[in-house]
Amino acid sequence: MIQQQNSGPGRVIFAGLLCLAIGVVAGRWMARPASSEQRVWEEVDNLHRIYLAPSGFNFVETNKSYERRLISIIHDSLLQYDPVKDRLVAGLAKTHEVSADGLTWTFHLRDAATPDGTKLHADDVVFSFNLHLDTRFDCKQRTNLIVGGEPVKVTAIDPMTVQFGLSQPFHTFDWSVSGVTIVPREVFKEVCQTPQSLRQAVGVPEPEPQFVKGFGPYFVESQDTQEIRLSRNDHFWNRGDDLAPRPHLPRITLTKRTDGTTSNIDFLHDDRNVYRLVGPLESKQLSQNTDFEILDLGVSGWCTFFWVNQNPRVPWAETYPERLKLFQNVAFRRAIAHAIDRHAIIRSVYEGYAEPLYGPASPVYGWVAPSEVLEDVTPAFDRDAALRELAKLDVVPGEPDADGKRWLTYEESGGRIPLEIEIRTSIDEEDRRRKTAEELKSQLEQIGIRVKVVEERFGEIAIRLDKTYDYEAAVMLLGGAPNATTLKHFFESSGPMHFVNPYQESPATDWEKKVDELFQVYATSPDPSERDEAMLELQKVWSSAQPAFHLVNDRKLVAVRRDYEINGMALTARADDPIFERTVIENIRIRHLVAPATSDEKDEP
Repeated sequence: MIQQQNSGPGRVIFAGLLCLAIGVVAGRWMARPASSEQRVWEEVDNLHRIYLAPSGFNFVETNKSYERRLISIIHDSLLQYDPVKDRLVAGLAKTHEVSADGLTWTFHLRDAATPDGTKLHADDVVFSFNLHLDTRFDCKQRTNLIVGGEPVKVTAIDPMTVQFGLSQPFHTFDWSVSGVTIVPREVFKEVCQTPQSLRQAVGVPEPEPQFVKGFGPYFVESQDTQEIRLSRNDHFWNRGDDLAPRPHLPRITLTKRTDGTTSNIDFLHDDRNVYRLVGPLESKQLSQNTDFEILDLGVSGWCTFFWVNQNPRVPWAETYPERLKLFQNVAFRRAIAHAIDRHAIIRSVYEGYAEPLYGPASPVYGWVAPSEVLEDVTPAFDRDAALRELAKLDVVPGEPDADGKRWLTYEESGGRIPLEIEIRTSIDEEDRRRKTAEELKSQLEQIGIRVKVVEERFGEIAIRLDKTYDYEAAVMLLGGAPNATTLKHFFESSGPMHFVNPYQESPATDWEKKVDELFQVYATSPDPSERDEAMLELQKVWSSAQPAFHLVNDRKLVAVRRDYEINGMALTARADDPIFERTVIENIRIRHLVAPATSDEKDEP
């Protein structure tokens, strides 16, 4: 039963099932308030969802969470993360085992097929993994397949068995496996000859039909500039106990939303859209509308970060070499951290619907250190302390300007100049990232640092962060990490997503070296307690060094139309999406209230 509760910031509607167990999938229809009228319902066979338009379906190279989510529903992987159970579950591999020495992992495949009936074969798995391991491709998952400095070896033992050989034990290698998309070899072998040919085939918004049919529960039947129309893969491997086909929903229609445009009006006025993830401002507006319920699923896995660019390859390093040295200095970053007021961000940007964040991942996941532990090693909000610590680095107030303001200055190669930071961020529907950047600007200017905020499209800033490194600072929202292994490419100094300086041959600083060593213990120790202790210490070292300023976790708010009932919805904030999620969507059933029964119908026996 969905109930209203007056708790938290304002009047919030919570899912009553959460009182029983957080993360339970609704195993029955989400009930509506009792009524003396009988109601007439009809089964919904087409889920409508407003969705950010993908720029492509590049399953090897994309690092965009919304594209990867869509790809996972079209294709599949050997294992899948189930946010309700908070663990890995079987995907295309029905079982797997690990040798006593931890060096050999063997996976046994399911009887799975694509929509046209092409059977899954071990060669498809070998092909897909080798594609992700190919260094010519810009694959962020590759580092998770490098164990002990060596790429894993993938071998087809027989048509339904695949074996992985590791150079040293990696106790959470199953999480690495779960990040690799499996595609039919015969369909993709020609277009995967080079990165360019792959990008031409699937790095486009509307690939040829054969490239959007895989072993997953749905395939792209058709699309145009307005919609992506998905149909059920009737050869999908999953069946219920009654052998009924899964997923239950025959079709899904995704209405494309372009980057930088809002979709709240479309959601409000198109009653085919059953639900929508909303921000605090929209949830407040919709909560006044009796057509909607707002579910607060709790703190999400998404984290808002702010960081200064410490990469030695930045284009502006020659012009401002001393500024780069400051950004690379742990003492400077810890001084800046003293100026950050997380609670002010929560109040001004999130209307109270967020929690302070002190580490690299959300505490909604079981492996993440408790917030109070990481808060202890994070500099507390204290502007006076910020100024004292900056003064030790010779960052001190300069002469008053025309308005009498004394901005902080530092010694650059050509003399003392004001300390100025340009913060870049991406456009989002409720402007939360820009507002966060503006709040940070206000906070930093209070201690005398000049700040300029620049907002641009996600694709543009992604190129800066990942390719050109042409930025000074950024505010971004980063996705969930259900297991520490999924952040291997983020923690390790050699990783492609390392905050400070990606792809290092050896760690440049003592704290990075320590993080590398602790992750190695976490990955290889046979003792679970030692692994847990290493991961806890790693997070403390990370948060103490402040490579990024971890700001907030927002709360996951979902608007649901009252005239729909949903069975199977994931009532957990660990799910990126409570319905359109690989392990959730196959169990979803939806029905729509057509009309109350007539008086004559009520009188019928």
